[in-house]
Amino acid sequence: LNRLKEKSLIRQISLSYRALASEECHYRKEVKELNLQYYGQTPSRLFEGAQPIDGKHGLCCPNVDLTKCRDFSKVDVAEILAKIQTARGVLTFPNQSPNLSLNDQLFFASLFGEPETHTAIKGVPGYPQILEIIREKDAPVVFGEDWHSDHSFQSWPASFSFFRATGTMTPIGTNNTQFAHCIDAWNDLCPKLKSICFDLKASHSSLKAYGKAEQGGHAKNSLAAMQGTKGMIASDKPLLPDQYHPVVITIPETGEEALFVSTTFTNGIVGMSADKGNAFIEHLQDF
Repeated sequence: LNRLKEKSLIRQISLSYRALASEECHYRKEVKELNLQYYGQTPSRLFEGAQPIDGKHGLCCPNVDLTKCRDFSKVDVAEILAKIQTARGVLTFPNQSPNLSLNDQLFFASLFGEPETHTAIKGVPGYPQILEIIREKDAPVVFGEDWHSDHSFQSWPASFSFFRATGTMTPIGTNNTQFAHCIDAWNDLCPKLKSICFDLKASHSSLKAYGKAEQGGHAKNSLAAMQGTKGMIASDKPLLPDQYHPVVITIPETGEEALFVSTTFTNGIVGMSADKGNAFIEHLQDF
């Protein structure tokens, strides 16, 4: 990701989506625009004026007021979940009120599951489920700069992350968060590489990302970033042991397969030496 040129704040909530009651959304009409299918006029009406961010990925939804999220119906929530899939995992809600509160953010996230408390970093005082990410232009290591899937080092990784950017975009537009579509990445692999990946499990490590050197942490990990940034404090709880997840996961809502590795959190492949496993992970990520 691009290095930031000034201080910025991002407030993040992650949650695990285990089970969510929803209602069937009737009268959906699929439309196609810029090669992206998304739902048009629906009972929800939250998505009037929604436009694809680019030709394939993401949906910009300019008319969703999150200060009114307590009024969202089950149909609204089901429609948002449907659009997450059709928009390849990324929805943006610009034009939010400056009065959007931490309570609003937390309530909106809770519509989709149980918001989690980060296991390695202390949250905002009074709101332990909300992590305030501070990125400063002169920091030697920038927090969250490398590719990762949030909370993949947990026994049950997060299904969704909610970000609110509260800093100011720099004049040259470097305050970026980039997203990679891991279903497309999987689909682009050759059949031979797919056959190798299918039965593999990877070790996902909070120690690698948040541990000290003697714990297996690397020199420019998230702990190093927090130590060089005011306001971000490591949790006083013990870090989780490594967790093992398939290299290829299945999206439950669609049945699609996706790669689930990153050099930030993944710490090897079960059955391979450390060097070979990490080299294989790097090869998949670079591909």
